[in-house]
Amino acid sequence: MKLASKITFILFYMFLSLTSKPLYGQEQKEVVEELILLQKNNNYAPIEEKAEHLKDRSLKSLVLADLYYHKSGLIVDNIGYEDKSHENRSGVMYNYLYADYLKRKESGKDSLIFELYRNAFTQASILKDSLLSNEVLRRINRHLLRNGSEIKSYQKYVLLAKAYAQDSIDHFWYYYNKAGYEMRKKEKYPTEISEEFLTPTFDKGFSYATNPYLKGYLQQFKGIFLVAYLKKNQEGLVYYNLAEANYLKDSLYYSSKGLKSLRFNKAIIYRNLEEYNKAIPLFKDVIATEKNKVYLMYGYDWLYQCYDGLKQHDSAYHYFKKMVATKDKLSQLGHALDISEIETKYDLEAKEEELQKLAIQNKTLFDQLGAVIPIVIVLLVLGGFLLYFYRRTKMKNISLKEQKLGLEEEKVETIKQLEELKKIVKKDFIVLKDKTKVYVSELIYIKSDDHFLRVYTSDGKSNFVRGRLSQINEELPPNFKRTHRSYIVNENYIKQVLANWLILKDKTEIPISKSYKKYFEDF
Repeated sequence: MKLASKITFILFYMFLSLTSKPLYGQEQKEVVEELILLQKNNNYAPIEEKAEHLKDRSLKSLVLADLYYHKSGLIVDNIGYEDKSHENRSGVMYNYLYADYLKRKESGKDSLIFELYRNAFTQASILKDSLLSNEVLRRINRHLLRNGSEIKSYQKYVLLAKAYAQDSIDHFWYYYNKAGYEMRKKEKYPTEISEEFLTPTFDKGFSYATNPYLKGYLQQFKGIFLVAYLKKNQEGLVYYNLAEANYLKDSLYYSSKGLKSLRFNKAIIYRNLEEYNKAIPLFKDVIATEKNKVYLMYGYDWLYQCYDGLKQHDSAYHYFKKMVATKDKLSQLGHALDISEIETKYDLEAKEEELQKLAIQNKTLFDQLGAVIPIVIVLLVLGGFLLYFYRRTKMKNISLKEQKLGLEEEKVETIKQLEELKKIVKKDFIVLKDKTKVYVSELIYIKSDDHFLRVYTSDGKSNFVRGRLSQINEELPPNFKRTHRSYIVNENYIKQVLANWLILKDKTEIPISKSYKKYFEDF
């Protein structure tokens, strides 16, 4: 009897084990489907709770990393790839989310990211899963929108998006990418275009935009089309303002990222209109917090163009060098299209040489300014005193209080004018304590040695004078950076940046301490 009971118990346990597997699989399938739908609809609030029900730890890590990114814009480090089966929803979702992760980290080549997306789509098609297929197609088409050389592939996947579309969000992304494909096609096969040829496509897209973020995203895209393709700057600005209003209604990171890119778009309009002084602060504002190296490269390029338009050759040369340095970093990451666009646009070595010569030629102008400005300062001071005595005589009958106020205003105005002139002088040259005049365009680096400074210039000479780095640093323009408590370096003479050293064009090695490494991350 005991043996029979044991056999019965074992058989019953085996039955439970066998029947529990399909139930477990079905439960996970439903959890994954809910997560995909939440991501698709930009509804991130419930995702953390839902992700707790995932049994696959690596997929759970990616889902939570994706949630963290959409909430804060920050990227989780150290998520490694696991070779997963594509035979179920979890495997497909894992692979396309990992491709998203690589894209944000800029740690994978475009070809690898595209391969992950393409494999995920192939398996989603085999599974006949339209939800998964649409999610992967959206990512593939966004990826191909950036790569104008893949025009045939882009057309293929846009048409597939039309065939697979199930709901309003799927249709929105189809029309968005249809507009993107048409624009890319016009770039590859240029013909005359008008606003009307994409108006129906944009209008359809707007009719399917279900939330403020999607509306803003498409409005910004239409603004780009109007400005970049039709050269209609004012009309484009109208759509940028509409996009801004919609982004402000949404709290997710992508909307704040959209607002930042809108500042870039508006700066481009000012650049197009040659209103460089309006464009420069906007470009600098965005670049200050931008981590995406593609956007940084283009931002430095536009800043170079603005300063070049203003004939400020030192600053133009400075940002051109930063653009080239950022491009060189990108070349290691596989951004072929963006790099090709810059390299086709400029003969980089020739352009850098030309800008360096222009920066040095400015020394002649600085010489002239150095002679004229002191005279102007003396005349201004003299004029200020003459004006003071004139007003003093004229104001004898005015109350003492009014006279004092007038004199104070005059004094403030005179000081302001003198300070402005001092700023101009500071940009041209510095005067060492031994009365040596050193032009900043020729100054390579300064080394501190106890209470003395050794100043090295491009003519191979050096001056040894008493002084402190902190004092001389205040007299130098922005292209001079501290690398170490004992060194200040002119960025224009940097050839290469290593982990703990700078290599200058004359092969001098300058140490970089931990405190100052952040200033050289973009080189």
